[in-house]
Amino acid sequence: MPAKTIAIAGFQHETNTFCPFPTTLADFECQDGWPALTRGAAIPEVFAGLNISISGFVAAAAKKPWDLVPIVWASAEPASRVSREAFETICDMICEGLGSIEAIDGVYLDLHGAMVAEDYDDGEAEIVRRVRAIVGDDVPVVCSLDFHANVSRALVERATALTIYRHYPHTDMAETGARAADLLETVLAAGKPLKKAFRQVPYLVPLSSQGTTRPPFDTLYAGFEGLESGGVTSVDAAAGFTSADIWDCGPSVLAYGTSQAAVDEAVSELYDRFIRAEPMIPDNLLLPGEAVAAAGDLLRTSPSPVVLADVQDNPGAGGTCDTTAILDELIRQDCAAAIVGLVCDPAAVDAAARAGIGGTLRLAIGNAYAGPETERVSHTYEVEYLGADSVRCTGTIYGGSDVELGPMALLRCTGTEHPIRALVTSRRFQCLDRAFFLHVGHDLSQPQIIVVKSTMHFLADFEPIAQEVLFVEAPGANPCRLEKVEYRNLRPGVRRGPFARSHSIAS
Repeated sequence: MPAKTIAIAGFQHETNTFCPFPTTLADFECQDGWPALTRGAAIPEVFAGLNISISGFVAAAAKKPWDLVPIVWASAEPASRVSREAFETICDMICEGLGSIEAIDGVYLDLHGAMVAEDYDDGEAEIVRRVRAIVGDDVPVVCSLDFHANVSRALVERATALTIYRHYPHTDMAETGARAADLLETVLAAGKPLKKAFRQVPYLVPLSSQGTTRPPFDTLYAGFEGLESGGVTSVDAAAGFTSADIWDCGPSVLAYGTSQAAVDEAVSELYDRFIRAEPMIPDNLLLPGEAVAAAGDLLRTSPSPVVLADVQDNPGAGGTCDTTAILDELIRQDCAAAIVGLVCDPAAVDAAARAGIGGTLRLAIGNAYAGPETERVSHTYEVEYLGADSVRCTGTIYGGSDVELGPMALLRCTGTEHPIRALVTSRRFQCLDRAFFLHVGHDLSQPQIIVVKSTMHFLADFEPIAQEVLFVEAPGANPCRLEKVEYRNLRPGVRRGPFARSHSIAS
């Protein structure tokens, strides 16, 4: 039997419509935590061994009688809408690549599920529509999606099948790509599409409450494999990306299989899990003053670090990565040693470079995108480190990836009893890996407060060294107090809190 020809491509973006700056073609062309835009035959080698969906798909495909035809893969750091130029350019690359293949047996697309383009609120549905225009309706098109996908009915109808990450932190991205390969193999063997079922959940969940290692999502997402039997081939659920003000924002559940009744029943079970979980979704956010004081109290009784998550300024969800409410509060209370990272401020790094290692300077770090009501507070800092090397991640999420942060500086506030530091970079990136701090020589094992601009991914690498993790409601473009958000485009009837206050200082 001749090998099947499978075209593969990827186009990923998590779009935060509240972010103050757009996503340009240049953002896809440069490397961040993932490789830069990659074309053609280089894709399998560039992505080998990484925790990325296309990596898992390629590895699984190597065990199947397939000939892969890699076309293009592109991703950009979350920000606002994808520019027309970027969307059209990368879509054209995908479609031109597909058009150049004489006979295609299947297509795999590594997508996100929460892309909002300048001209399309549902970026992924438009991508698949264009792919269908090239390959037709009979060729299977299987896509992998992010845990935070805002899945639309249009996408479900146009794609043959979808797989979705099941863990947040996303430790299973490559695994999800491998599941997509297995699902595509199932469809090809059957010679016909699977039955499908899909429902959208009528409420939103803030990203700070979506972690699958914490209630209620730990049980909500448990045992999916047990549902995949008796006519059900695959089940998945997306938690939704709430920083996208669009009609399809929010969680959804879907299933594929050989029996329509069976997939309908599986989707009903997943939907009911979400409905039962709604009253248990915690409001686990502390204000900066509360969080810093609580961390100081904890450190007086145990020497292990306390981690504060600056969830609303997470650049991995479209935050600007430069707000300083927690840093300012640490300096004001001066209750413990602390380090904050990563704070994006190229001008501050330039000033530190001019001062040199050991030099001192007075700076108001960050807040470049803050409104006029935000006071920019100046402090005096000593420069402890200067560098511009890429950082090799070692944690579960991005392990093996090289992150380009540009020139960076480690600054220590002077005039405080306790050493309080900020790791300042020239590029935005989520602080999800201990390697960033270790790279500049900072010892994370000492008693201290560690502030990370991340919502949940940091847990995989930082929680093992922490006595406690606290989630903090500081200003930022990734809103997690959803009842305060001025949504304009949600479909009618979607609920968004308020949720029950957590009984613990840590959720």
